[in-house]
Amino acid sequence: MVDVNRYTSAWQQYDIRATPTVVRYEGGRERLRVMGEQPEFVWRRLLLDQRALLSGRQAGTPSPAGN
Repeated sequence: MVDVNRYTSAWQQYDIRATPTVVRYEGGRERLRVMGEQPEFVWRRLLLDQRALLSGRQAGTPSPAGN
């Protein structure tokens, strides 16, 4: 996580054009980027997919408990 307000060089370094910006890297490569104001469902999907990745499930697959 980088605080672009504190580290202003990050705007250019990571090609950030709006806030919030979330960039997911996998294997050292950018795999996903969400920039600027987005509907709630976009952020919810991003967070659910991230949780699935961290728990070992494939992104977009519901958990056994339906969470």
